[in-house]
Amino acid sequence: MKLKLLLFFLIFSVLKVSAQGLPCRTTEENAKVYRNHPASLQEKKNFDVFSKKFALQRKNKTSKDAAVSYTIPVVFHIYGDVQSGKTVTYEKIVNHLAQLNDDFNGRNADFQTVESFFQPRRGTINVEFKLAKKDPNGGCTSGVIFHPAKNGYGNGGGYDDQIAADAWDNTKYMNVYIQNDLYNDGATNNSGVAWYPNSDMTASNTARVVFNGAYLYDNSYSKEFSATLTHEFGHFLNLIHTFEGGCSGTDEVDDTPAEDAKHTLACTPGTNCKGDKVNFENYMGYNGAQGCYKMYTQGQISRMLAALEHPARKSLWQAQNLIDTGVNATGSALLASATTFKEAIVNDGSFTTSSTVTLSGTKNFALSSGTLTSGTHFTHTFPAGITPVLTVNSNKQITITLTGKAASHAFANNASGGITFVPAAFVGGTADLSCTSLFFNFKFSDPYGIIFVDMPDVTVSSDLTWKYFEIAQGDDPAFGGWRFAANALKIETYTKRMVCESGTKNITLLAANTAVGPAGNLTAPGAYPNQLDLRTPAYTTWDGKTGYAGFEYLIDGLPCYGWFKITVNANGDGYTISEYAYNTQPNTPIYTGMTAKTAVVLSEGTLYESEVNDGGVTASTTITLSTNNGTFTKSSGTWTPVTHYTITGVPAGLTAVLTLQGNTKTVLSFTGKATAHLPANDTAIVITFKDAAITGGITTLDNASKTINLKFDAPYGIFYVNNTDYVASATSTWEFFNLGIGDNTEYGAWQFAAAALKMETYGKRLVGETGTRNISFIPEGTTIGASSTFVTPGSAYPDQLDLRTASYTAWDNKTGYVGFEYKSRGRTCYGWMHVKVEAGGVGYTVLDFGYNTKPNESIKAGVQNATTVPAPSALTATAGNSEVQLSWVNNATNATSVVIERAGSEDVFAEIATLAATATTYTNTGLTAGSTYKYKIRAKAAAVYSDYSNVVSAVIPNAALCAVQAANGYEFINTVTIGSFTHTSGKDAAGYTDYSSKVITLTPNSNINISLVPGFTGSSYTEYWGVWIDYNKNNQFEASEKVIDGISSKTTVTGSFTPISFTGTTRMRVVMKYNANPATACGNVGDGEVEDYTVTAGTTTPITLPTPINLSNAGIYASGFYASWATLPEAASYEIQLNNSGWTTVGTSATYYLWIPKQGTQTVYEFRLRAKNGTAVSEWSASHTIDLQSGSLGVQAADTIKSFAMYPNPASDVVHFNFGSLDTSKVKITIYDSTGNLVGAVHNTTSFSVNSLRKGVYLVIATDGNSTEKKKLLVE
Repeated sequence: MKLKLLLFFLIFSVLKVSAQGLPCRTTEENAKVYRNHPASLQEKKNFDVFSKKFALQRKNKTSKDAAVSYTIPVVFHIYGDVQSGKTVTYEKIVNHLAQLNDDFNGRNADFQTVESFFQPRRGTINVEFKLAKKDPNGGCTSGVIFHPAKNGYGNGGGYDDQIAADAWDNTKYMNVYIQNDLYNDGATNNSGVAWYPNSDMTASNTARVVFNGAYLYDNSYSKEFSATLTHEFGHFLNLIHTFEGGCSGTDEVDDTPAEDAKHTLACTPGTNCKGDKVNFENYMGYNGAQGCYKMYTQGQISRMLAALEHPARKSLWQAQNLIDTGVNATGSALLASATTFKEAIVNDGSFTTSSTVTLSGTKNFALSSGTLTSGTHFTHTFPAGITPVLTVNSNKQITITLTGKAASHAFANNASGGITFVPAAFVGGTADLSCTSLFFNFKFSDPYGIIFVDMPDVTVSSDLTWKYFEIAQGDDPAFGGWRFAANALKIETYTKRMVCESGTKNITLLAANTAVGPAGNLTAPGAYPNQLDLRTPAYTTWDGKTGYAGFEYLIDGLPCYGWFKITVNANGDGYTISEYAYNTQPNTPIYTGMTAKTAVVLSEGTLYESEVNDGGVTASTTITLSTNNGTFTKSSGTWTPVTHYTITGVPAGLTAVLTLQGNTKTVLSFTGKATAHLPANDTAIVITFKDAAITGGITTLDNASKTINLKFDAPYGIFYVNNTDYVASATSTWEFFNLGIGDNTEYGAWQFAAAALKMETYGKRLVGETGTRNISFIPEGTTIGASSTFVTPGSAYPDQLDLRTASYTAWDNKTGYVGFEYKSRGRTCYGWMHVKVEAGGVGYTVLDFGYNTKPNESIKAGVQNATTVPAPSALTATAGNSEVQLSWVNNATNATSVVIERAGSEDVFAEIATLAATATTYTNTGLTAGSTYKYKIRAKAAAVYSDYSNVVSAVIPNAALCAVQAANGYEFINTVTIGSFTHTSGKDAAGYTDYSSKVITLTPNSNINISLVPGFTGSSYTEYWGVWIDYNKNNQFEASEKVIDGISSKTTVTGSFTPISFTGTTRMRVVMKYNANPATACGNVGDGEVEDYTVTAGTTTPITLPTPINLSNAGIYASGFYASWATLPEAASYEIQLNNSGWTTVGTSATYYLWIPKQGTQTVYEFRLRAKNGTAVSEWSASHTIDLQSGSLGVQAADTIKSFAMYPNPASDVVHFNFGSLDTSKVKITIYDSTGNLVGAVHNTTSFSVNSLRKGVYLVIATDGNSTEKKKLLVE
C-alpha cells in the first residue's frame, strides 16, 4: 500500500531510560493509521465522548454493581525463537502473562508500596488475559504460535496484508506479535507498540500488540522494564500515555496529573510544570520503566472498562467466545510444537519438517513406542498425496512427520488439514481431554522461476522527492525511490541488501547478463541517513546512464535475488526505476537483463490527449524488447499493418504510426485528431506483433500483444468546490483530506503543537515566503501561477510547511488563501484553498477551494469559475400513464451532462436524473396518478451549470382503486379479528367484498394482534394470508404497505404488526390465497378471497412514568451504534425500539445506553424508548435518527448551522424551511427515508412538497458547506 507519510522519522526526546530499551511509539503509529483512515480518527473521537460519559456514570453510581470479571483470549505469534540472543519459549510467554495479569489486578508485589499521595487513586480491573486453548478451527492450541523470523509489524502501515494473513480472527482473539525488530529498520531495542480500539483494524484483522521478545519477563535486563508489555496492553484497552501532549496535553483521564514528557524523574518523586505531583509509578508513563511500574488509576480503570464496550473489543469477552476459544477448558490437552508445514526447498510437494505433540495433564497415549495407526488411533484431512506418520516417543509425546508428495502444490493450494484422535489413542479414551484435534497449515510455493515485471515507473526528482513501491513477492516487499537531497539519490530498502561497491554503500552499476546472487558483494543499509546510495557528490558512476542494480529479498526467510533497471538523469538529480525481475528459487542467482522469454515493455502504458485539448495526441510510447538481447527484424522505417502487426481500439480521426528506432525499439505515435474526445471516449488500444516483425518469431516473446490506454480530457475550466470543513484545533489536531483533482492531491490539516500550525502536503509545494517554510497569506484576487514563489517542505518530520509558528503570525485571526500547485498526469496546474486561522493561531479551517484544470495557466485566489454553459431550450412535456416524456433542444457544446429537475404543485424542484451531455429526451416513470409535476433542466460542464430552460408541467391521470378478483368456490375468509375488532363474513357471493363500511381502530406505533380464520366448502387446504394498509392513500397497495406477510395454515393463523404513524382513515385489504403467499393485493389472486376494510388512527394509552429525553448516541461505528438517553430516577429499565416500517423492540437496558448492531445494509436508524418500572411505563419518547455513514450525532449534534427551522412538522402537504441569516442559495437540503435512501433534495428554495412521500419519519439534513444540522420530519 502507499505510505502516506514521507519517511516520518520520529525524533524522540532524550530519555532517562536505559539505552537497552526504547519506549513505545503507539502515538505515532496510531497517527499513521488515522491519517490513512480518517473515519477511524472520527470513531476515536466519538468513543472518547462515550468513555468520558461512561466514567462519569460509573463515578456517580450510588449503589455498588455486582463485580464483573472479564476474560480475554490471547494468541501470541512468535517470529523467531531467538531474539537479541534470548530464547522465546512457550514457558516464557506463560510466565510473562501471569506477571501481566498480576499487574492489572493489583497483585504485583509492589502494589502496596505506591507513593502515599497516589495510593487513594490506585485502581484494579478484574480482567484475566488467557492463552487460547482452541484455534479458529476448533483444534487444540497452546495459544503460542511459532513462525519464521520476520520483522516490521510495529509499523502503522506497509505490512497490513502480512499481519492479516498471520492473524487469528480479531473478533475472537487478542493477537500479540513478538518480533525483535519492530519497525524493520535495524533497531532491535524498541520495546513495544499497540493500537487503540479501532473497528476498521478489527474488521481487517490488523488489531494488535507488538512486543520485543528480548524484553519478556524472563529475558529482560530489568523486570520492571518488562512491564512495558502491561503498558502496551493498556494501549490495547484505549489508555493513552500519561504525558501525551506534555503539560498542556491530556490522556483523557481526570485523575492522572499532566507530565512534561521529559521523563527525567525516573523513580524519584517530583512535580510537573504546574507544580503538581507526577504519578511516576503509573504503567502508562515512561518514568516507571526505570524500576517502579506499579499502578493504574481509578480513572484509567474506568477508561479500560469503557474500552471493553467498544465494538472492536466487546466480542472478545462474550461467554460464547470464551467457549469457542477454550480459555476456561480443563483437562489434558494436545500441544503441538509447530502448526505450519512448509514445502521442502526442492519444491516437489514434499515436506522435511516435523511437529512434536505433547500430551499435558494426567492423560497418557495408549502406546509408549512405535507408531499410531491411521483409522485406529486417528483420522486426518491432510492434502492429497500427503500421509502423516505419528511416531510415539513416549506415552506423553509423539512426533508428526509427513511422507509422500502433495498432488497439487502451487501457492494457490495452501491449505489447512487436521488430525483427530479417537478414543483408542489414549489410556481411558478421550475422557478428561479438553480437545481431540490438531490443525496444521500447509504452505506451498509456486514452481520456481524468474519473474519479469514491467512496473509503473518510479521516478523521483526535485518535483517528487519520494516514491514508495513494492515488488510482487517477498516477506518484506517494500522499497522506496528517494531523492535525498540535491544531486544525492538513495534507494530505501528497509534493511534489505543490494549489490554495492566494495567497502561502501554505493550501489553498483551492473551491466546486462551479470549474476546477482550469494556470491555478490551484497551490502546492508545503515540507519537513517545511511541508506544505500545511488548517487552522491563523490559517487557519480550512474550519471546519465541506464543499468541494473541487484537486490536480495526473502521468501519465508530464505534469500532470493532480483534486479532493477534504473536510469539516472545526466545531472544526477533524479532517476527512474522502470522494470525489475526476480528469481523465486532460494540461494540461486539471477542474471541482469535476462528472463525466461524476451520481455516486451512500454515506456508509457497510458497516453493522453494533447494539452491544447483538441483531440490530438502528441505523446508517444516506446515498445522495447528489453531482455535476452531480443531484436526486431528491422531497425529503421515504419511497420506495415497486417504484415507486421495488427491494431485495435484507435478512435475515429486518429491514425496510428509505428516507427523503428533501432532493432530493439518501436515508437507508437498518432496523426490526426479524434472526432470524439471527452473522457467518455477513453479507449484501450491493443497492438499485436506478428512473426514477420520479431527475430525468431513471436514465440520468443513473453507477450506479443501490448495494451496502451488512451485518455481524453474534459474541457478546461476553473472549478469551485465547497468542501466539508477540514479542521485542525486543540481538540482535533489532525484531519487528512484529499482534494481528489489530480495525480496526488492529498493534504493534512495539522495543529502540530499549541499555537503551531502546519499543513502536511506529502512533498508538494505551496506558495510561501522566500527562504522559509512559511505558507504565504494570499489576499483575494491575487494571481497564483508559475511566477508565484513556491516553497518545498523538508524531507523529514517535523519539517512540513508552516501556517503559523511563534515567529510567523501573518495568518492570526485572518481568512485568506493558500496557493497550491498540483499535477494532472504530470502537468502542473494551480489552485487555491480558502483558509481561516483562529486568533492566537490555535487552529485553522480549510473552508473551500478552487482549481484550474488547464495546465500551466494561472488562477486568481477566490475566483470560482470562468466557464459559460449555454442553457437548453424548447422544453416540452407529454403526460402518459404514470409517466411524463420530456424533450428539448441541447445548445451546449461544452457540456459534460444534462440535469433534470422536478417539482410538485408547490414549485419545489429537486434533481431526479443526470444524463449524457448529448441527451435531448427523457422519460420520468413511476409517477402518482392525479398529481401535477413541473420540470426544468440545465446543462452542466464539470462543476459549472447553465441557466435553466423554460418550465413545463404535466398532469398524471387519476387512478381508480386497485382492482382485485379471486375465485372462492373452495375456500373463503370466514373471520377477521384485529385487536378488539371481529367480523365474521362467511362465504361471500363473489371472490371480493368491500367491507369499507366497517371501521377498525388502530393505535399507531403500538403492537396489534391479528387472527384470521379460513372457511371451506369441503376439504380444508393450506391458505396463505397477506394484509395491506394504504398508508399513503393513493388507492394502490405497495409492497412497503404490506403489514402481514407469509403466514399460512389450514386453520386459524395469528400474527401481529405495529402500524406506522398515520392520521385519519384509509383502506385495509385482507387477501387469502390458496397454496401460495399473495405477492400483490391487486389483479387476479386465483383461488382464495379478498376483503377490504376501513382503518382509523386511534389514541395511545395513559402513561405513569416521565418520558425519557435527550436521546442521542454514545458512539457510531460501521458495525452499529450506541443509542443513549438521559436516565430517570423513577425508571428501573428502558425498552428500546427501532422503526423499520413500524416500531420493533430491539432490547432493554438498565443504564443510559444500548448497543444496536448494524441491520444488514441499513445505514440510517430511527430509535425511540420508554421508561419501565414493574408494570408502570412512560410515554414513548420522541424518536432520534442515527446515520452510520456520516457518523451523525443526531438531532442534538453540536456542529449545527443553528438557524435552520422546519415547519409544519408533522407535515401532510408542504414543509417550509427557514434559514435565518444564511444565504438560501448556499444551503442544500437532503431527505432520507428510514432505510437511508435519498428521497428528496432541495437547493435554492424554502419549501418542499411531501405529497410524493409515504407517511412516516424522515431524516432531513441541511448543509451550507461549512456545517450541518439534522432534524426529523414526520409526514402524515
